[in-house]
Amino acid sequence: MKIITGFMAPTSGTASVAGFDVFENPIEVKKRIGYLPETPPVYGDMFVREYLEYAAKLKGVQRKDLTRLVDRALDKTNLGSVQKRLIQNLSKGFRQRVGLAQAIVSDPDV
Repeated sequence: MKIITGFMAPTSGTASVAGFDVFENPIEVKKRIGYLPETPPVYGDMFVREYLEYAAKLKGVQRKDLTRLVDRALDKTNLGSVQKRLIQNLSKGFRQRVGLAQAIVSDPDV
């Protein structure tokens, strides 16, 4: 996973995702992957919905699709009841769900 997501260089060979080489086109690859590391990379000082909107924009989600995809990620991870809370005030389980929602908010290919 570290090689596919561009966090580690391979010692040999090549890797591609959705037709894009992970080292020649890392941005294109990252747009197409929904990845959740063991420790979710979430910003504790942001509200859940605000963070998901931010993550979606970073992943290139178009403005017209933003609300729909954020709502969908909130629904799939059952985070609707905490969407207006600061991430730092959530339990570890909820923070992990926020990380999962971040991974799927752009409706990635992989």
